[in-house]
Amino acid sequence: MESPWTVTSATNELLNLNVGGHFYTTTRSTFTRYPDSMLGKMFSSDSSLPPARRDDNNRYYIDGDGPTFRHILNFLRRSKLILPRDFNDWDMLTAEADFYQIPELIQLIVERSKQDEVHSSATDELLNLNVGGNFYTTNRSTLTRYPKSKLGLMFGGHLPTAHRDDSNRYYIDRDGPTFRYILNFLRQSKLVFPHGFKDWDILIAEADFYQIPDLVKFVSERRKANNKSLLEVQLVYKAASVEAKKLNYCWKVYGQPKFLDQLPSIVGFNGRKDLRILKKEDIECSDFTRSQLFDEISKIGFTLINTVSTSSSNVNLGGYFDGKDRWIFMKDDM
Repeated sequence: MESPWTVTSATNELLNLNVGGHFYTTTRSTFTRYPDSMLGKMFSSDSSLPPARRDDNNRYYIDGDGPTFRHILNFLRRSKLILPRDFNDWDMLTAEADFYQIPELIQLIVERSKQDEVHSSATDELLNLNVGGNFYTTNRSTLTRYPKSKLGLMFGGHLPTAHRDDSNRYYIDRDGPTFRYILNFLRQSKLVFPHGFKDWDILIAEADFYQIPDLVKFVSERRKANNKSLLEVQLVYKAASVEAKKLNYCWKVYGQPKFLDQLPSIVGFNGRKDLRILKKEDIECSDFTRSQLFDEISKIGFTLINTVSTSSSNVNLGGYFDGKDRWIFMKDDM
């Protein structure tokens, strides 16, 4: 049994084409599928029209728009008009279909271009929504930005649309205030939250309900980033040398009071809830070390993530220098 790809007759002869500098390969039978078209007459075995002339590489040369010929050729192969989702070059496609004298293709182009025009108009339609008693107005194109999401399917015509309320708004029985973040994500493809936002659980639930995977991912990442607590430890000093007994220094620890309260009494309270200070004169140098402090910080779940050291010379103080060493600690705040 012969393979269906075997060339068995003149009609299945492979033809190489150069269309405006773009190269294509197809069979003679594809070109003659519509015998009354220009291509059908040109490549028919009994045609009175001369075939296209050849280029230097013996390809048939057609002086047409090369990229658009892709769509012409695909129509000849499948008798279907298959175009990219964002296609909008209808004038060129119509002109090329007319040039090749393919009435069936011209009719399909007219129908598809009208549908595309209606769709473009519909996607700009303003829609009023009532989400759990909270009112919003947006474009249809915003709600259909993610076509496979529940909103995309609903307002893109693939699912029944939402019911209307008494004021003819589309009604969605979900959490109204949280829909603000859903809608802003659809508008901007990014998340913007007020300071101190904490409704992560309900936002994830709503993003999951609306079936927007990108939003679920962003929310999870932002929630993880916002569930981090920091402690900053500073060693502030001024001295003629860095020898411990000559340093005039103090330790400062900044952070949330609930974590500072867990530190031992070696770090004193100075009146500010978010700051603990321990001065040199409060303790003997031999009684307190950096490793002791860091060990206590690690016991309450923090990990060192960054270190910065700065110093400068102060000529006005007799050559003394001052400096500040900083250590940043972080932990998951569950």
